[in-house]
Amino acid sequence: MDLRTFLLVISVLAFAGLGTLRVHAQTEERAYFPYQGDYLGSDGGYSIDLGNGNSIWLMDDTFINTNGERSGAWFVHNTVALTPHSQCPWNTSSCTQATYYWNTSVTPIFNQDLPSGSYYYWPLDGFMYNGTLYVIADQFYNPGESAYPSSSAVYLVKVPNPTQSPWNWDLPASDFTEIYSTTTMTPGVSMIVNQGPGGNPFPSDPNGAEYAYFLTYLPNGTNSDMALLRLPLSDIASFGNLNIGTDSNWQYFNTYGEFQSWTTGTTVPGNIKAVITPGFTEGTLRYHSSTSQWIATYTDENSNGGYPPNEAYYQLAGNISGNFGGQENLFAFPEMASGNSWFISNATCYAVKEHTELENSSASLVFTYACNDTTGDGQIYTNMNLYRPEMVGMPLPSH
Repeated sequence: MDLRTFLLVISVLAFAGLGTLRVHAQTEERAYFPYQGDYLGSDGGYSIDLGNGNSIWLMDDTFINTNGERSGAWFVHNTVALTPHSQCPWNTSSCTQATYYWNTSVTPIFNQDLPSGSYYYWPLDGFMYNGTLYVIADQFYNPGESAYPSSSAVYLVKVPNPTQSPWNWDLPASDFTEIYSTTTMTPGVSMIVNQGPGGNPFPSDPNGAEYAYFLTYLPNGTNSDMALLRLPLSDIASFGNLNIGTDSNWQYFNTYGEFQSWTTGTTVPGNIKAVITPGFTEGTLRYHSSTSQWIATYTDENSNGGYPPNEAYYQLAGNISGNFGGQENLFAFPEMASGNSWFISNATCYAVKEHTELENSSASLVFTYACNDTTGDGQIYTNMNLYRPEMVGMPLPSH
């Protein structure tokens, strides 16, 4: 059971916005999203630089209410937020101009192709390419409102007009395409496009910048790993049938250190390489040119890391395809540390994601995380410091 599934036990209670600037023993500065425009909190929180001075934030389950109360609020499975970089720097107390969006009928913004109300999406990561926003969305089928639903498929969603107001996105079913349909892996937990030396994520291939790279979660009993897939950006731009096992241009990184064609249908190839261990269902892999290193930020969802985890971790590598240096402690969640002034009884924290577009120094690391209540005792309705993207800025780790 991964951390995201674990938190569904109390997902019907969840979601919070952001509070006050926090400073504690760790060396960091804090910021937060404001409650405004009927937004009362969410988790998720991948961000994509739109290239026009703004970021779009992909939120998952969200509380929306007109009276400022979570009790009785609408519970929307995905929303987005828009923030100008100048008003959401890592070292101030709030993103003062965050604007939140959902469909006008108070339904998810990524919703249009779903066959019934029993299906919904949780957005993962995304990327911009030639002026179009592409979003990975994990689809769930949950007709009985189970606390433990399973992912039914992973989709790619195309947003042709991302710099317009999300109220005007109006995505038809043709802007959704399935890329994988079993639970044996989750491609696109983190997306890598035009990062790396000279914008090439895999410089040993001179044409490596012509691909989108999908950091992929591989569950394996009580343990898990991350693998690496890639698909030509030209295929993505044409937006036809992109399903793994159907589109013959899919490749995976193998144990010999090469990308090879995926020719096994939906079965995960036996020689696929675990580029990062442990695995994570939410996290990011980003490149830092100042140190010529890749950094993965995440929470450890394997049993050997303790469950639920009480801190965020990172790993560093000189190349995207592996040789990561092993798990290191990044940040101890103050909400989970008894005796800490920010401690919240029964809180668990997760959803660690880096936001490079907000790093206004070559030596800084900016990430967010969210916390939830594991007991379902109702404090999620009253404690507005729970269930919100908490933003942290701190020095960039390096070896």
